[in-house]
Order: sequence, then C-alpha cells, then structure tokens
Amino acid sequence: GGRACHLLKYSFKTISDLRNAEFGVCYSKATDPGTAPVPTVSDKVIKGTLGKDGIVTCDISEVNFNEMENVRPYFKNSKETVYGSVFTYSKPSWLPYMVLSGSYSFNLGAISYKGKGYVFSGGGSSDMWSFSPTGMTWSKEVSIKDIFSIDGNPYEIFTIKAAPISNGFLFFSNGLLTVNRTDYVAVYSNCIYSYNTTSKAYTQILPNGLPDVVFKYSKRCDGFGINGQPYVAIYGGSVSNEELSRGTYIYAYDEVSRTFKEVTANSERTGVKDAAFFAVGNMVFMGAGSYSVFETLTTDFWSYNVSTKVWTRLKDAPISKFVKSFVYKNRCFAIGSDNNLYEYGVGNDSWTIVEKIPYTIDAVMPI
Repeated sequence: GGRACHLLKYSFKTISDLRNAEFGVCYSKATDPGTAPVPTVSDKVIKGTLGKDGIVTCDISEVNFNEMENVRPYFKNSKETVYGSVFTYSKPSWLPYMVLSGSYSFNLGAISYKGKGYVFSGGGSSDMWSFSPTGMTWSKEVSIKDIFSIDGNPYEIFTIKAAPISNGFLFFSNGLLTVNRTDYVAVYSNCIYSYNTTSKAYTQILPNGLPDVVFKYSKRCDGFGINGQPYVAIYGGSVSNEELSRGTYIYAYDEVSRTFKEVTANSERTGVKDAAFFAVGNMVFMGAGSYSVFETLTTDFWSYNVSTKVWTRLKDAPISKFVKSFVYKNRCFAIGSDNNLYEYGVGNDSWTIVEKIPYTIDAVMPI
C-alpha cells in the first residue's frame, strides 16, 4: 500500500559555486522518445537534494503515469544554469496499489459510484468491499455470502453486474444453482438486489415486468445508467431454452414502483459470454462474445441510441472474447482475452490496442 516512489540520482562532473545552488530535474512532454521539446528550468521543475557523496537525489513520482516525458538534470546558481543529458522517462502504466484482504471468489462484480469503487461476488463466501482512492483504503461494506443461495446451497455465479440508482446501485447475478460438487440443477436462479451506500443495506428486488423466460434462463446481463435512469441489458443465447436462444433485451427500471419495462429488443445481437459493453451519453455499445453450448464466437458490434431508439450495426470488434469492459471519462476500454487493453473510438467507429496488461484482470473500477 501507499504511494509509489520513483527516485532519480545523478552527479555532475564539474560544477562551479555551490553557495545557494539549486539541484533538480526539469521535464516536458515528449511525443516520441528523445524528441523535442528539450526541457529547461522554465518548464516543470522538481528540486532535489545534494548528498555528502556528491549525488543528487530527486523524487520524480509526479511525472505523468500515462505519457512520455523528456527529463533533464540541472544545476543552477546565481551565475549560471548547467544542464545534463536529456532522456525520456515513462512510468509503467500498471502498478500494484493495495491488497484486498476481504473474502471474495471468482467472477467479481464491480461498479464505481460517487468516487468510490465497489467489488462483490458470489459463490457462498463473499463480502462486498469498497475502495477509497483518497485514502487508498479498502473497507468492508456488508456480507453477501448468504444471498446467492437457495435452501442453503450456494450458486456458481456466471456473472454479476451493477447499475447505478439514486441512493446506490442495483446488482444482478446470473448463476447456476450448485446442489453438490458434481450435479447441477438446470434452473439458473437469477437474483436482483439493490444496495444503499449510505445505510449499507441490501434489498431483494422482484423481477416485476421481466418475462419469466428472460429472467429465469438468461445467463448474462449488463447494468448501466443514462441520465439518471437505470437499465439492464439481458442477453439471450441460453442453451437450455429454445425461446431465449437469441437476442438482446433492454429494460428500464422504475425505482418508485420497483418494476422493469422493456425498452427495446434486438433479435440479431446475440453474444452471451465475454461480450464488450459501453454506455456513453445517450448511446449504448455492445458486441462480440459467444453463445450456445458450442460457444459459437461472434464479433458483431452494435450501438443503440436511447433517445431515438435506433439500433445500428457497426464495424466488427477485433476479437470475440473480452474479459471486462468499462468507460473512463467518456472513453471506452475493453480488456481482451489476449490480455490486450483495447480502446473503442466512438467518434470514428474504430478499435486500437493501447497496451498489453501484465496482470490477469477480474474486476475494473474506473475512479
């Protein structure tokens, strides 16, 4: 835990008057390694300390995580400013911040809500935890180990997703009921709960307005909010019910009546497992994934305009399987099964690889 500290040390071969001297580094943004602009003390400056051994030490942790910077040592006194060589510095984009010590299992769900990140999962021994980026701390919210079960038998959770509401969020599970280690009941036992982040209380929500076949047999969903309205996108592709073999169904949730109402359906968009999903402005973007017992792969990618209620087929996604997808400052990112971080450009309908991720990702909280 704690802030990562990046120290730069250097020494000068020859320097003049040390009285009232200043040592440090100056830096400026670089477009490519070693390119202009060459930084001077008129740019950003980090002051260092001179040790008895003649080594200058600078803490350069403030250099941008996500951009290359040209960094240049300097020595300055009342008579002159002397510079060292320019080099390009870029911190790694992915750093371990803190270990979550709580109880959790596979197929984590996560949501960002009012500046905090929340992580939760099912499987019989799970808690809900929140992460504060201000204090860099994890806090246990509530135990949810007993809610994903029937007659005391915990689920194996396929997926768990969340949608923001006025006082917290809804979270949805799509799970397969575990009777014992080897046998399964062919009822998918989906659940919907609301969680109040102030009172830290959760309440089960009945599937009022959701057709029984959709609620009972769907194995994947995505929650999202647009203009204060909570929605859930429920995907077809169930292998156990022919009626729900294809399609995507979007429902709006009314917080007062606690009911769901179908907004739209798209019979052509079917990608139950490992699909990518983004909600930006009045638009929803979804695609790729797999469906059926054969895990048929798809790369089709679609947008849905909540205002005009129009579906549009877009360019295909670059791969079929995405581990997680999320939106950060109106930018759409998805982590592929190939461990690449992809960005989808809403303006030009394009996909680009941002970088390779050095970790296995199970939950993402943009904060």
